[in-house]
Amino acid sequence: MDDRALHYLAALRDQVSPRAEHTGGDALNVYTGFAAVEHGIEPGSDEYDALLNDLVSGGYLAPHPRPSFRSQGVYRITLKEIDAGDRV
Repeated sequence: MDDRALHYLAALRDQVSPRAEHTGGDALNVYTGFAAVEHGIEPGSDEYDALLNDLVSGGYLAPHPRPSFRSQGVYRITLKEIDAGDRV
């Protein structure tokens, strides 16, 4: 994973409270569009879609189980992502 993706993961991790990994569920929700804009990536762009696909494929993010949330760019952070975010 490149540095840009790691920094994006760290920005997503910042949206999650420290105890979220123990709470689970909606506590692990992250809003990918907000983090993308902070990193100069246009939500809905090819770059954004490719980054999200890579992070889902790599096991760092999971699509939200509710379609209405997914349509708003909400994903769930995985424990693998939390561990990776701690290394940035």
